[in-house]
Amino acid sequence: APPPCDGAGAEGATPGEPPRPPGELLAEHDDATGLAQLELMRTGPMLQELCKMRFHWQDISRFQFFDLHQVSVPELLADGATMGGVERLSALDTTQMPEEEQPPPAQGAGDGQAAAEPDSWQIKETQDKENRVRAFELLKSMLPKLVRGSAYASAKRADQLLQMMLLVALNALLIVGPSPAECVPSGAQSNSEDIDPDKNVGADLRPKETAEGEGGVGEAAAAAPPAAEGGDAELPTDIWLNLALLAELAVGALTRLKAERAPLPTQATNGTSKKKASVKQMATNRTRKPPSKDPAETIPEEEAGVIQVAQETSKELGEADEELHEMWFDDMPELDITSIAKLVAFAVLCLYHMRRWNNVIALCRSFNDATCSVFATTFLPLIIGAQSQVSSLSARHVANAQRYLADSKATFEADQKALPRKLLRQLALQGELSVPEKLFNKRTAYYGKVVGRQRALDEAWGQLLKALESSRELVAKAVPAAVEQLRKSRILLAEFLQERQAFGIRLSRGLVSETERLGKERFLKLAYAALTTSYRKAVELLRKRQMAELVVQAVHELGNLQWLEGDVSGAQSSWSDAVDACYQHVYAIKNWQKCVETSVTPPLSGARVEIMLLSVVILAKHARLTTPKDSSAHLYAALFASAIVEAIFTSSLPHPSHRTGFSLDRYRLREIFVGLRESRLLLPPNSVHGGVDGTVFMSALSFFHDTLLVTSYQPARCIPLCSLYNYVATDICRNEVLAVGGRLMMARALIRSQSLESAWFALHGVAKGHDRPRSLLAGEALDVMAAHVPDGPARLSGAGPGFSPFRVHEEPFSEHNKQALSQLFEFTFGAGGAEAAATVGKLNVSTFQLLQADFLVSVCSCGRVFSKVGDADEAERLAFLDKADAKLRALWKEMTGNDDDIDALAGAEGKDKALAIPARALDEKEGELCVDIRLLLAQSWEIRGDLGKAVSQVLYAMRFVRLLASKSVKSSQDCNMGGTGSLRSHPGAKVWALLRRRMVNLLTCQGRYKPADAHIEQGLQECQATNDDISRMELLTSKVRVDVLQGKLLEFRGARRSGALPVARCCIALASKRLPTPPTCAIMVKAVLSMLLEQNPVLRDLAVDGPAQSSTEMLAEVIASYGKSDDPNETLILNAQGKIVASPIAQEMQAKAKAKAKQKELSGGPAESQLDELDGMMMQCLTDLDALLEVSGFNLHPHNMNSLFHISGDSDAPPPAREPAPAPVAPAAAKGGKAPPAAAPPPPPAVAESEGGDDGAETALLPALKGAFRKRPVSDAREHPNVYFELQPLRLHCELRLARLQLDRGHVQKAEELLREAECRLGRCVFLLPWLYVQFCLLKLQWRRLTHSLGLARASPPAGAPNDDLYRDPKAFADGRCPPTDSPLFRTFVRRARAPPQTLLSEWLPRHVEKGEDVLGPYLEDLIAVVRVAVKEGGHDYGQILALLREGLEELIRVRGSGGPAAEGTPKSADLAYGLFSALVASASARKGMLFEVEGAAPPPAADAKGGKDAKGAPPAGQIDAAQLPARVALDILNCLKRQGSDKEGDLAYSSTAVQEAQKSLPSKTIIKHSFALRRECDMFGSMYHVERRLSDSLHMALSQASPEYVQRKVLDEASVTALATPAAEAPTNGELLVHWARPDVGSMARLPSEHRAFFLFLCPPPAEAGAEGSATKPMVARCNDVPLAGLRQLADVLSADLAHCRPAAAVSAAYVGQRFRKLAEVLRGAGCDADAVAVGADAALDAALAKLLLGLSSEAAGQEVEGVAPELLDAAKVQELLRAVLQLLDHSAGASKVAHLPLSSFLRAAVAPLHCLPT
Repeated sequence: APPPCDGAGAEGATPGEPPRPPGELLAEHDDATGLAQLELMRTGPMLQELCKMRFHWQDISRFQFFDLHQVSVPELLADGATMGGVERLSALDTTQMPEEEQPPPAQGAGDGQAAAEPDSWQIKETQDKENRVRAFELLKSMLPKLVRGSAYASAKRADQLLQMMLLVALNALLIVGPSPAECVPSGAQSNSEDIDPDKNVGADLRPKETAEGEGGVGEAAAAAPPAAEGGDAELPTDIWLNLALLAELAVGALTRLKAERAPLPTQATNGTSKKKASVKQMATNRTRKPPSKDPAETIPEEEAGVIQVAQETSKELGEADEELHEMWFDDMPELDITSIAKLVAFAVLCLYHMRRWNNVIALCRSFNDATCSVFATTFLPLIIGAQSQVSSLSARHVANAQRYLADSKATFEADQKALPRKLLRQLALQGELSVPEKLFNKRTAYYGKVVGRQRALDEAWGQLLKALESSRELVAKAVPAAVEQLRKSRILLAEFLQERQAFGIRLSRGLVSETERLGKERFLKLAYAALTTSYRKAVELLRKRQMAELVVQAVHELGNLQWLEGDVSGAQSSWSDAVDACYQHVYAIKNWQKCVETSVTPPLSGARVEIMLLSVVILAKHARLTTPKDSSAHLYAALFASAIVEAIFTSSLPHPSHRTGFSLDRYRLREIFVGLRESRLLLPPNSVHGGVDGTVFMSALSFFHDTLLVTSYQPARCIPLCSLYNYVATDICRNEVLAVGGRLMMARALIRSQSLESAWFALHGVAKGHDRPRSLLAGEALDVMAAHVPDGPARLSGAGPGFSPFRVHEEPFSEHNKQALSQLFEFTFGAGGAEAAATVGKLNVSTFQLLQADFLVSVCSCGRVFSKVGDADEAERLAFLDKADAKLRALWKEMTGNDDDIDALAGAEGKDKALAIPARALDEKEGELCVDIRLLLAQSWEIRGDLGKAVSQVLYAMRFVRLLASKSVKSSQDCNMGGTGSLRSHPGAKVWALLRRRMVNLLTCQGRYKPADAHIEQGLQECQATNDDISRMELLTSKVRVDVLQGKLLEFRGARRSGALPVARCCIALASKRLPTPPTCAIMVKAVLSMLLEQNPVLRDLAVDGPAQSSTEMLAEVIASYGKSDDPNETLILNAQGKIVASPIAQEMQAKAKAKAKQKELSGGPAESQLDELDGMMMQCLTDLDALLEVSGFNLHPHNMNSLFHISGDSDAPPPAREPAPAPVAPAAAKGGKAPPAAAPPPPPAVAESEGGDDGAETALLPALKGAFRKRPVSDAREHPNVYFELQPLRLHCELRLARLQLDRGHVQKAEELLREAECRLGRCVFLLPWLYVQFCLLKLQWRRLTHSLGLARASPPAGAPNDDLYRDPKAFADGRCPPTDSPLFRTFVRRARAPPQTLLSEWLPRHVEKGEDVLGPYLEDLIAVVRVAVKEGGHDYGQILALLREGLEELIRVRGSGGPAAEGTPKSADLAYGLFSALVASASARKGMLFEVEGAAPPPAADAKGGKDAKGAPPAGQIDAAQLPARVALDILNCLKRQGSDKEGDLAYSSTAVQEAQKSLPSKTIIKHSFALRRECDMFGSMYHVERRLSDSLHMALSQASPEYVQRKVLDEASVTALATPAAEAPTNGELLVHWARPDVGSMARLPSEHRAFFLFLCPPPAEAGAEGSATKPMVARCNDVPLAGLRQLADVLSADLAHCRPAAAVSAAYVGQRFRKLAEVLRGAGCDADAVAVGADAALDAALAKLLLGLSSEAAGQEVEGVAPELLDAAKVQELLRAVLQLLDHSAGASKVAHLPLSSFLRAAVAPLHCLPT
């Protein structure tokens, strides 16, 4: 018992009263709780030392003492044979060991020869023995302190503190792992009077107070063994005593809590009190002090009391039957009742070995009563065993007493016979008894009473034993047979594993002979078969009882056993059944998507959470161990497990609602589920059944994490898994190495998810040692999150000055982010030598350095179109890449022990060289780390533009994996497992597939299509072997791109199809069938397919409506296409069989065309199925991309929880512009009329100042290229937007393309919604691609124009509009400022207002335009700004520039076309129109420039430049310095020159001199051709590949600065752009024609835009000498929106034929020419004009103009020029000139053209007069 406090004895006892119990005295003392905490803190260092101990071998036979299912009645040795714990561990009794197991003799023993060097296992065994001795000593030192602390805590009723003490004791026991026999002192433990009473007659070796009883928990002196002869007394082992005290205190606390928490009714309470009194009486009847009476009278009273207690207890046990109790502790999730039960059970076992039967019975009964007999199956056998021992002792005592009677009778008879007869006669005469007879009678009476009392006691003990056995039978009946069968199976499993472990250890040490090995293996096989049968029987019984949770556990354990013995198929089936039973779903693993949708529901209890988490481990075992070659199974298991974990987390608050909220800078997981005890089932300590511990559980999470990252599929799903891993490692296992590994896993997942700010904080926390695992007794104060520290430099410990995390809403190389990157690179972890690295894990140190480089490379991978090669940002990026490369090379040397020898192995010379073997053997994790190093180096070189070195890095990694594979394979027998398989310790198939994918991507970017195709073929074959769906889809995506670039869209060979379109169909089918959300590659394929079908509509039916095939059949067709297209005999065979037709595509297309024509006749209009299908494909792309972005936590419009708190910007008062006047609004105003002057409405909301300080930011028509974020108020609860999501540009691109499709169909409202969303995304893309920006501006201008043309345009109400109109305006509450709650606008604000977007947006609802206000000027200014971007950073996309200029022309016609006067000071309409037309013509001319002939470029290489001859002389003029070009362009061209002649194409190789000169400068002709190739590739894919688009635009910028000729001939000059708004001169008077062809608007037409063309025609006024009058002297602008494309093409073909016919002719018929030009007028006037409208006499002006034209074409030599008479023949030369001008005019593919032909101009003035659209 704990010592009394100071003064406790004086205050607690008064004269005449018994002393108060120590517990009551401690309860009154104020310092008791503090003393308890102090005692607990004293054990902290000891527990930490225990936790740091490492053992090479764990004896699983000791696990049974801490498993409540396996605790059984111990078999006691002969009394006196017990050996204490320290003595047992320190003694090395080698005499009893077999000779082959004897340890080697000490050095110097034997014949003087040196002893042999001990084996490694012997050294480890010696270390383990020393550690265990030290651990046992620490345990002995800890327990007394814990006992004192528990006594203090129990007295003060500090239950949580008491539970902490008990858990510390239990954890110490679990670590040390002693057996109960080792916790008791050596020597005899029984009472010597009970063992041999004859030797102790009259002996009283103990004090009187303790001699009266058998001994209890407090009799420490009685446990002291006698002194050994000839030596000192041995110190007693008091572990049992301390454990018994802890158990007694625990039971007392539980009993008190039960009385407080679950009060029973009166009758039950009385019975309970009797029961408790009986228990107490049984425990104390032999230890209490006797009263002051004669002992002879007292003893029968005590015996009667004991008998009465035994009888009452037996009666209560008999009456209890199947009594039901309410589990009071279920309402106390903080109470770990299972752990307390383990501690009490171990203490009872120790008492059992000490033979303290009364204490065993009392402790077990009290614990059963306190826990409502939940653990009765564990403790009842111990009670029965102890009671059996008591009964046995009682029977022995009865026998001894009867022996005493017999002995006394024999002694009497002998003594009576020895008396003389004389004496006997005298005694008979006197009537007296002899002395022997008197003694006999006295002995008979005495021993008779003793025997009677002992028989009464023995009968009472026997009755109690029968009652206990009856209770056990009732408990056994209450426990189902299925549960009992499972318990027996687990006991058999423990015995089997013990046998197997012992045999495996002896076998590995070479201590087993061959005969013994065969016999033991046979025995183990038989035991395995019996154990398997037992488990299957248990599973069958459990299924009948529908005990699903136990079924999962049993089948899981059966699968573990089967896999351990090499039965992989059996283990696979068992584990699959376990998952099925867990979710009650048939084939849950196979149909995991349906299971997730229907069966994986949030749990409602902690038991369900444990089973669900157990299923996560089962999934990992099923995927990793039974399907090691099935990569798709690994991915599906990872997705399944991720869904399970998220279902658990989402059901319990305060867990975040989204997976990204579990990042370390946002949330720290402290509990999985309310009241969940992970040690009960999920992580059972020291247990052989269950198959799960901390290592296995975290290994499963790590496996899923690695799978998701290596496949790059939804990496954000790793974040909850990493959070769970971190929680288990930090708070449960408390292992620093595992905890750091979990944080590094989290950081890696965050980097892959583009959550760079969170990743920065994660790496910072690892470097600074934040939130490291604490000891169990350390303070549990929460760490301060670095992300939430307002003044980091001052308050964050260890951060130092300038603490600046990476900001995801800024550009990578902003000043703040550059500082953050520098700090990240300077972080150190594991510094301080090998010892410090071993503390946190050497692999963790290497991983940390890898992630530092990974972070830098990820940031530097954000590409941009730089304005100048080698600018400041580019220099910063290269500097950070150099730092990352240096760190990666140093890490490679540290991991492998070798220098980086890639340069020596690169090229053809290094192919035959062998790789350097690592200096030490690498495990799987280290091998994957080395592969990651090479992949990062490859990415670094790819960012620099050197794709050749990137390919070399990937090739090196592939060779390195091959090297590891040849060295790192072990057999299953080496790992002590059954079966004949092999186990690898090198990177697996998923890593190899990743390298293959990277190689294909790099080769495709290099333009090396044949090697890429070969790698794709090999990769697809490997995917067939490993069933890798993700790699298969990525390879098919690359295959589509390669086939398109090679022109293989669709090819037929018999019934087999090949090419890009079938491959794309196959990829899309695989993605839709195999995965819940298609990966990015499949989405890209769908977008590319949509682009190809739009460009080639004739292939649509063949590609999409092909034969119905499954994804497997499509894949087989794609694989079969390899290697067969080059067979020359195949065509001959098919031709002979009649399977070759002239054009199989043509036949199928003809059938489709007939069906379409019939459908068109029936419907009366064109079918829009093609457009619907294209729209559907793009909408599906958007849906899939949104799903992927949602996984990463992206939210375009996050909710502002504090939207109502944003009352004002700078002051608390609301803005007056939003408040109506105090006076009431008149009824007229409420109905739409104007308000009276007293209630004047506020100013138009459109002119309210924005809070960002940019007043005009939201009034501009078009946004800026570099969008800015809105200045957020203090109350804004939204986080800063992350601009680093790599899917965001693709999502924006698809959105813009869908908006364009909607605009083409006239769906203006849908297009507006898409464009509004797209504008919000513009600012959410880091380094927005200028081409996308220009495309958005173009689409917005088109949308604006269509709204005006369709009459759907809207505008804000004017300033004087009624309040009802003003506050219905979307701009009314655009700034998000909330009016006060007493304002009339408050409800309107709440109902209509939305939080303002985080980015500054342009104008969508224009303000009201006053009459006479110039709106054309601002429009043209915005247009010019966008055109300048398109000309420069936008890559000079001619299609975009022409479309932008067309929008300017359309706006000019719309504003000035009504004929109203222009605003004062603005240019004339004709001048503006001429400037626009001139820019259109200039842009169209620049498109054709340098295509067919490059003037001034370098001539072709001389003959000696090839064939091995050195080039001589200086480089010719027209070359460009390579340093002025983008690095990738220069290196691609250079590598192409190096490869020429070595790629088996038969071409000549360049000389070394030519290659060396190409490193300095390159011919401009070559570079411009390369630019053309890049442009064609971008146009082919619609610029969907942004890397290529960015490269093309960067090359354009470089050529614009390095090549004046390129600027002159290929770039729209600045003068033409400036003249758009401010024309430099008026339109010339030369009669020129300027025409622009474009796609028509849908408008109100029912025709498809693809079947028509629109033109804009500008006719310059004729010269003065032409004699024109009236309107003919002014410029003229005409337009037509519905020129039939078929008629236009037919007319152009006919005129081209006429031109060819005119060349040999001398004259041409005037009637024929007139007929052609009337047809020209008919076509130009559009589809609404027929032949009658242009017939002779139908249009007088047209007839006059045509006559004048023909008259001008007449031949003077023919003499036909008679005034007023039309000529019959025309001059052939003039007709040819006219036809050339007309053909140039009708060339709609040119976009725009200028024609100088005055007669044609005069004719067209009359021909297009009805189309006049702009007054000039």
